[in-house]
Amino acid sequence: GYTQARGPIRISLKYPLDFPLPANAPLQEDQLPPVELAMRRLKQQIEAVTSIAQGQPPALEIQLQPLPWRDFHRQVHIEQNFDLAYDYFDYRNDLFWLHPLLDPNAAKLGGRNYMGYLAEGTSFEEKDRRLLQTMTEVRSHRDFKTHLLPKMHELHRSFIDRMPFIPLWQLQHHIVIHNAVDLRANERGVPLPATQLDPTRLLATVEHWRLR
Repeated sequence: GYTQARGPIRISLKYPLDFPLPANAPLQEDQLPPVELAMRRLKQQIEAVTSIAQGQPPALEIQLQPLPWRDFHRQVHIEQNFDLAYDYFDYRNDLFWLHPLLDPNAAKLGGRNYMGYLAEGTSFEEKDRRLLQTMTEVRSHRDFKTHLLPKMHELHRSFIDRMPFIPLWQLQHHIVIHNAVDLRANERGVPLPATQLDPTRLLATVEHWRLR
């Protein structure tokens, strides 16, 4: 942690940025690329939370390292040379089940286990093996209360302990609609079934909606 003698702990955060920013130019937020803006806000929030007192240096300092995509891919995916990395991965599993993402048999460049977690030659520990074993055991049970629920709690504890990544879900294809919302397609009051809503244009007809 932070001490007056040692100062804050410094951790790098690498992220892809193929839009060069003007050197030493104080850009407004609306002029920044979205990824750059998100990383700056993430840095501010983390450092604010770890500040010992208002006006004092944070206990954890995030050093932002924007990289061209080619360098980012090499350092993160191939060399695995990073403290923290912000990366986008289109996880093709509607259930968001972790096992395929951490499967050591799929730990190859371009594979679904793109981080190489538990791959041969990496520095994993017995706790990492246990995480994979717990995920396998969860799939072998159907009794929710007696077996599945305790196993899921164990899985959550194990995952939080090992934390190979921090998910930042973007659930652009999932919608929750309160049953008090009366969906309408237009000013004539044509009913709009929730199943017909387009997640990418969710609020296209919002001015016609009503609360029951």
